[in-house]
Amino acid sequence: MPNRLLGNVIFFGTAAPLGLLIAAYGLKDTFAWLLTMPWIFAVMGIASCITGAIGWWLGELVIKQLKRAGKLDADI
Repeated sequence: MPNRLLGNVIFFGTAAPLGLLIAAYGLKDTFAWLLTMPWIFAVMGIASCITGAIGWWLGELVIKQLKRAGKLDADI
């Protein structure tokens, strides 16, 4: 269970800031101003980690309910 949380937080925590960084470099004129504010990458990373953790928690609740209802046989 903690492995799923760690994977979720790492994936979402890095995907959003890296995507913004790639967009800033790829679309220079449109997103170049983002490179002058590095704090925005930290804020996006933290916000993505929090939403990833919330998504993990909600997913665990769904898995628990499905197991309780007998609709999930897999050992997750």
